[in-house]
Amino acid sequence: MALTTATSPFVFSAVNERTILRFFKLTACNNNKISTYAKLVDEIQIHVNYLSQKDIDICRVFNLTSLADQSAFDSIAALHEIVKSEYSPDEEGGG
Repeated sequence: MALTTATSPFVFSAVNERTILRFFKLTACNNNKISTYAKLVDEIQIHVNYLSQKDIDICRVFNLTSLADQSAFDSIAALHEIVKSEYSPDEEGGG
């Protein structure tokens, strides 16, 4: 995606960081503004990738059988086991 076709500042993930920084410099953004934008993007990424306790509870009890034909099933199953062990139901807030 080219910078000229971006529909939102958050689609920049398709463009490398050097290009984005060069764009900010060309638009007269100083380092403080760039830092502010970077923090905002980090916060949005954290929110997008955030799992609530309800999400974790659902994941913990999900039956993986329906995913057995996936090419990455071994990785999925390993991650599922980690979630089940790290977020056991007897922990505070668990299901």
